[in-house]
Amino acid sequence: MQETTDAALVSCQAEKGELRMLVGCYYRCPIVIEEGDKDHPRFYVLAQLDEYNEIADAIKVKMHDLLGSRQYYEEIFQHNVFFAQAVARCEASPGGVVDSRWGRGIVVSRASEPYAEDKPYWYWIKFPNGKYAKECETELKFDYSQMNYAPDKQLRAYEFQHPTWFINHLKVSKNLHLVNNATYGFRVLAGCRAFLLPHQISTVARCFETTPVRYMLADEVGLGKTVEACSVLSILASENKDLRVLIVVPGALASQWKNELHYKYGLNADINSPRSRICLLSMEDIGKSLLTLSTPWDLAIVDETHRLLANDAWYNQVQSLSRRVKHILLLSATPIQDRNEEYRRLLALLNPEQYENMSAERFAWMVKRQKRIQKSANLLLGYLERYDEYTEIIIDDLNNIAETLEDAAFEKMVQGIDLNAEDKGLSKVKQALAYICENYRIERKVIRNRRQLISEKMAKRTLHAIPYTPLSLNENYNEIGAIQNTLAYLSDNGEDDENYVTETAIPLLSALFSSPWAFEDALRRLKIDDGILLESAAAWRRQAENEHSLVNIALDEDPDLIKGRLMTAMDYIDQETDILDDESCKLVVFTAHNATLMEFLKLFNARYADMGVHAVAFGNHMECEELEDSVYAFQNDPECRVIICDETGGEGRNFQNAAQVIHLDIPWNANALEQRIGRLDRLGRNPDMDVKSVVIYADTSVEEQLFHIWKDGMKLFEQSLSGLEIITGELNELIIEALLDDYYTGLNNAFDDILDQAEEMRESVEDEQDFDLGATLYRPLSQGIDNVLSIYASEDDNLFATAMMGWGKQAGLNPEKPTKTGLIEFRESSFSVNAARQSLFIPPDWKRYSNTSIMRREGKILGSFDRGTAATREDILFFAPGDAVYDSIISNAVGCNRGRCTGIETTGTYNYDGLVYIYNIAPELDELLENEMPMQTLAQYKMYLPLRQIFVAIPLNIKSKEIPEKEVVKTLLTLRPNNAGHVGRRSAGRLSISPLERFISRTPPSTWEPLVDKYSAAAYARARGADRMSSYGDFIALSDTCDVETARLINREVSDGVIAPDYTPEALEILRNKRKGTYNIIKIDLAYRPAPIEHKDVFGITFEQGRNELKIDETLLQEMPTRNQEIPAEAKRDLLIALITLKYTQSNSVCYAKDGQAIGIGAGQQSRIHCTRLAGNKADIWYLRQHPKVMNLPWIEKIRRADRDNTIDVYISEDYDDVLADGVWQQFFTEKPEVLTREEKRAWLDTMTGVALGSDAFFPFGDNIERAHKSGVSYIAQPGGSVRDDHVIETCDKYNMAMAFTGIRLFHH
Repeated sequence: MQETTDAALVSCQAEKGELRMLVGCYYRCPIVIEEGDKDHPRFYVLAQLDEYNEIADAIKVKMHDLLGSRQYYEEIFQHNVFFAQAVARCEASPGGVVDSRWGRGIVVSRASEPYAEDKPYWYWIKFPNGKYAKECETELKFDYSQMNYAPDKQLRAYEFQHPTWFINHLKVSKNLHLVNNATYGFRVLAGCRAFLLPHQISTVARCFETTPVRYMLADEVGLGKTVEACSVLSILASENKDLRVLIVVPGALASQWKNELHYKYGLNADINSPRSRICLLSMEDIGKSLLTLSTPWDLAIVDETHRLLANDAWYNQVQSLSRRVKHILLLSATPIQDRNEEYRRLLALLNPEQYENMSAERFAWMVKRQKRIQKSANLLLGYLERYDEYTEIIIDDLNNIAETLEDAAFEKMVQGIDLNAEDKGLSKVKQALAYICENYRIERKVIRNRRQLISEKMAKRTLHAIPYTPLSLNENYNEIGAIQNTLAYLSDNGEDDENYVTETAIPLLSALFSSPWAFEDALRRLKIDDGILLESAAAWRRQAENEHSLVNIALDEDPDLIKGRLMTAMDYIDQETDILDDESCKLVVFTAHNATLMEFLKLFNARYADMGVHAVAFGNHMECEELEDSVYAFQNDPECRVIICDETGGEGRNFQNAAQVIHLDIPWNANALEQRIGRLDRLGRNPDMDVKSVVIYADTSVEEQLFHIWKDGMKLFEQSLSGLEIITGELNELIIEALLDDYYTGLNNAFDDILDQAEEMRESVEDEQDFDLGATLYRPLSQGIDNVLSIYASEDDNLFATAMMGWGKQAGLNPEKPTKTGLIEFRESSFSVNAARQSLFIPPDWKRYSNTSIMRREGKILGSFDRGTAATREDILFFAPGDAVYDSIISNAVGCNRGRCTGIETTGTYNYDGLVYIYNIAPELDELLENEMPMQTLAQYKMYLPLRQIFVAIPLNIKSKEIPEKEVVKTLLTLRPNNAGHVGRRSAGRLSISPLERFISRTPPSTWEPLVDKYSAAAYARARGADRMSSYGDFIALSDTCDVETARLINREVSDGVIAPDYTPEALEILRNKRKGTYNIIKIDLAYRPAPIEHKDVFGITFEQGRNELKIDETLLQEMPTRNQEIPAEAKRDLLIALITLKYTQSNSVCYAKDGQAIGIGAGQQSRIHCTRLAGNKADIWYLRQHPKVMNLPWIEKIRRADRDNTIDVYISEDYDDVLADGVWQQFFTEKPEVLTREEKRAWLDTMTGVALGSDAFFPFGDNIERAHKSGVSYIAQPGGSVRDDHVIETCDKYNMAMAFTGIRLFHH
């Protein structure tokens, strides 16, 4: 985008020096609201300069109301004229809304370039479609309430706001910093009603490691694949408001997905509606939904993907869809690698180009190779629990694996294992094993999490079996007759094919072993007009109705009246549970049939309604609002103890508050049974609260045979399917074949086959589980996420509640008193405009709550900041990211003027006078955005930035220096408002002078302003660390305005001059005195554009060439001749930094870079190898300076900085005796340091990895690569074109380096 502006520049002379007023730019303007505002303003707005009157030295501004708050603060808009001396340049707040020529968007950040205080600022704007643009502020409209004014400037101007604002702002900013600087998408996860578990966040983070997002999520059942997929969907939707999503799911799961998206993420999906932004398509309808499938979609999600393997038509349509969409998530049962062809076909859906035409032999070879590696790795993983005993064996085996793999990166890891380390090398061993498990798998884009990861977080499954004996007509209960007649009918009339079994026999048997009402309903639905069956069903029903009419007598007086299944269940509830005495005794009752549900509901309430206890239904006969009402009652009404569900209740609903699940009948499908138990056996359930399944079944019947298959064959009542989901289809086929063979005893006959198949698959799965766990547990990403969650969990309770409530209350959003259960209510009528005016608080959009279930039921905005409460109470609101209350508080706390600077007096156990600076570390985004790189590139390293804010305490007197910084910070963090005296109070009260005036009189500006200016110029110091020799005879180049602290640092360094976009007056004054006034100070003319053709005269000959305008970006890194073609985002960044450096160095130069900075530059040598060695030595020195021995050298007090730096250089060299000899070391150290031996240096340098190397010219021989390898180089960018490129490539492959050919020389002679 062309960077032009029509901003007008106006200058005027004033007492304090020259002021430049920029028409069209934004200023922070003081508004007089209360006493004291005239002399010491506290109330400001962000306004755009419209006119400047030079004679009056006044400006006219306009304020933009983008959020509709003018209705509350109309009087503020009457202020539009200010003295020029009263206003200050001000940035717009990141995250605030902005209007531009492209439409409304969100401010991402102010652009780093171009930047000058006397020029308009530029901003990066993000739009709803996910696009970004760089715009000049003169072309933008910012809301008047959203300003980002530096707190150090406030501090300098004695702008000490009330401590309560500061304390509450500190809590809010801690929350926001953690949410924003954690892994990519964490903010979306923080706002959903799902428990944040490491494996789920790790999965989401991994999905965004690459663009586009194309992954297979193959977690074991119960680990939340749906939550992971919904999280990815929600993150993509937050990036692109126009995102179109097609979700292909088995028809029975469509409602589950719809509920999951709605209740946990606030996203609305429609079933079979291709015009919907999120469309759910039934898998069974694929064949007749070609129009829907061919509609343009951005993201496709396919659930139960493994089911497609049994239907070629479905499979082909989904594979065609995969080729067309940008993003795809395939949710599948965990693939079992022993089933090679199934696995290959699943991968061909994810990546058709790679796997569709791969031969079976080639794929089988790949699987076989992995299984060999897997076997070795699993053996070592088993040794880890007794690491001390098996250390030598583990190291020997790792070395053997390294020799077999010939993987330089892995070999380096193994060599880096230090048995003398504190943990005896265990952490390095784990990383090496994680490397094998992660990189030596068939397909890295298949993410497989195992239940073992969270076994301690999951409740134990238990079983209580209740067999009953069906009675006959002679016993006035014709159930046995109905069973016998049904089996006879199926044997005599059943067709000998699978369709008959699946469509008639199993539905009929399922109803038969449920209730007479379900049985009669099935006969009607299946159109079975058999007189004997109809008569036996009717007789059975009449007898059951009579039995149920005597429920009270049977349960209280005569148990012999209990004959059937439903009364048996009632007897268990009555005798074995605390249904009447314990409000927390909640039961979920499941049946596969709605007719059974209705009858049991009537039976239960007939028994208990008069006792103050009742049940509700949750069935397919109910409307959506009725279903919500039932869930609400079950979760909130202490008298509602039971919810009775048909299979609708197995779809995505959360009943983890229930103690037990009672199965009135047994599903004929393993997945359906898992779904039932899974409603209670969920993440977030108290692990100490067993998931108890109560199973009622007919003794000595076909149902008993089925019960033993699920109990003893699949062990479903004791454990989840745990990786066996993929074979449930085959198990169903075995059941069908067994019934075809014999309806009476077929299931018994097939039991051994089913058991053998399950056990065989379980053994294979367990081997793969260990391998997957190795990759997950010890992967650096997983460990980083564990750190994120440990911080988040430790602060979760008070971050969401205390911070939000504290700021909201002070800003005028007063909540009602919390309910007994801790729920919080907000009311529109409780919003106080007078209080809100202090921070220009804009109340939530109350309309967003009008259609919520809690408003419909109770007419209240009632919710919780607590995730656990919100996850178990779907009816209430969750005040978290994305919620109107939460977002209004966050927006105000971040964008307003309050709470960022204060002066506090308090009492404590020590005396302390000083400053405390609080920093948030965040990366600059310009390079990503300029190169149109996806923001998720940042996610790969963002969580490794400090997740906690950085506190820097600066004592102002000798006594205060004795107080540990931790004590000062602890006092600040635990400070309560009622203990914080307000140094900035402007009213005198009964005193003759106000606290603020007293402070100013004691610390006048001449003293205060220089003291406040003590910031560290970390940018220059870091750049200088790249090459400590270059500070002699160099120029310092800055990309930002040179401020006073940078000037002070430059003043101490040896250099010839500095060039920068601008200088503050104080900085200029310092630099003018450097080198007795001969120091070169150059200001960049940002408007200057050099001539496109350069000329140079040499001895009468004029040389002419085009100016070097080469744009260095990632397009230079596309041609990769090496075997390793993986260059992660951070390595690409480092390569670009190296190439940019070389562009301005000398011919033949090379540059080593790491962590966003140049660490070694070799320039001006006659050969590439000399450059490589020279730069490599500098890189080695840079890294050796970070050795623990160097960092802990015992320096004498007041050693000069130059002496210290030079001493370090000698100490780490082979001439260390020059500083360690007796009589010499005493000049530098308080005690003689140990020698840093050659072996120690080599061992330390061997830990340096991931270094990037750029070269101006091609590398002619492999010796350059050999030298680079010694300095930890993993990534190379060079022009290529040598006749020995093959040798260079071969050497790179030897060390598994990734190399790009740029095809161009960088330096212009």
